[in-house]
Amino acid sequence: MTRHGTLLGLTALLISLGAGCADDGGDTAGGDNSASEEGTGISGSIGEESADNSGGEGGDNSGSGDNSGSGDTSGSGDASSSGDNSGSGDNSDSGDNSDSGDGDGDSSGSAGDGDGDSGGSAGDGDGDSGGSAGDGDGDSGGSGSGSGDGDTGDGDGGGCAETGDGDIGDCQAPAEHVPCDTFGSDPTWTQVLGLDCPGTSNNSVQTTANSFTNADPLAYAAVTQFGSSGDWVPTEGEMAMVITTGQLAAVDGSGVLINPTGSAQGGTNNDNPDGQQLPSPMTPTPGWTGAPFDDCDCVNDCSGSLQEQWALGLAAANDLMYFDFTVQTPGGTAGWELDFAYFSAEFPEWVNDDYNDIFVVWVESPQYTGNMCFIDNQPCTVTALDNAADTFGGVDVETGPALAGTGFTGVGQTTGLFTMLGPATPNTPLNLSFALFDMGDSVYDTTVFLDNWRWNCQGCIPSEIDDCGILPQ
Repeated sequence: MTRHGTLLGLTALLISLGAGCADDGGDTAGGDNSASEEGTGISGSIGEESADNSGGEGGDNSGSGDNSGSGDTSGSGDASSSGDNSGSGDNSDSGDNSDSGDGDGDSSGSAGDGDGDSGGSAGDGDGDSGGSAGDGDGDSGGSGSGSGDGDTGDGDGGGCAETGDGDIGDCQAPAEHVPCDTFGSDPTWTQVLGLDCPGTSNNSVQTTANSFTNADPLAYAAVTQFGSSGDWVPTEGEMAMVITTGQLAAVDGSGVLINPTGSAQGGTNNDNPDGQQLPSPMTPTPGWTGAPFDDCDCVNDCSGSLQEQWALGLAAANDLMYFDFTVQTPGGTAGWELDFAYFSAEFPEWVNDDYNDIFVVWVESPQYTGNMCFIDNQPCTVTALDNAADTFGGVDVETGPALAGTGFTGVGQTTGLFTMLGPATPNTPLNLSFALFDMGDSVYDTTVFLDNWRWNCQGCIPSEIDDCGILPQ
């Protein structure tokens, strides 16, 4: 296939606040002295408009039924008709003692109060045992459906699921981790990443399902080191994962993988299929209304980052490898992390061309559905990551000690090592799917180094201010 220059613009990631598939989370305590927006963290909210952070306990804890601070925007509740059945608000006389839009703990309040009283008028976001239309509580009664509290169990507010909305409380992720990928022990691919190790909930993360689709054994390796520079070594345990659209050299007796110089551009096709569509559940179709990350449909790509990149590569995946796993998100846990580095022999000559090799990390959770592989808000494609590669090794520089033994010296570049940060919803399943593939042809190789999947208690919200994405190592 002829390689020709076709300049296409990158997808602009317009970010809007409070996006997600379940955006009515609460924080951890009701009743404070001020109203704040966009809280996140172990004791913060994963939603908007939290009104109370101290005072009484229980109730919806965010001081609001949904993002309006007054039940829901219509005053008649949201799509859910039940709360978390806690049946309790803060029921104290403490709080900010204001009557409108407050998150207090008084025994009365007017429209929009987020209290924990035993009564209230339309739109209150309390946690009481009664209330009128539009209350955003977590009780076992109340009218106007629409418990938007933040207590484990309801997750309403227009999300993908009506469970586990954001009352994250104390982080219940494993306090420590015991690796199980000792060299010579023949670990599974999930164990190489830091999952499925023997142990308890205090020191291991178990998958509830996983699969790995790869037709070429030389397209995957578990290694103690990639290349000869010492830059690409495990960040967890003794082994890391290397995957490629080409073929890797044999790992030596100590687990080190050394590829011949220039081999990534040596025309190494592999046995994985060509001409494929994105594997399910991935899709390049944008899954938002109005702007990326806004009003996600919870089926398609809420980031909107894949459509243009996929079209640039002629909408066909070559040498396609994909894998996935599902884990149960612990209570008090709002995110996850994964270390990775992206290498490609398409850099720098074939940027903005058909040869737009892509690495996708697809998230399915009540909070978000879509691609979550970004560096500096750019998706993980040859064209979009050109600047990241130039930043790491120099503009269009295809040499350097970090490339030694990777197969990319003289023929490609790398982005360097990053930590991916993605969202999760406490007490709900999280499914992550990964795909690596060539585009435009199946000749020049792209390789990804992966290790150390783990929980992140504070997590993130895909938004301009509270940004999910990538952190440099």
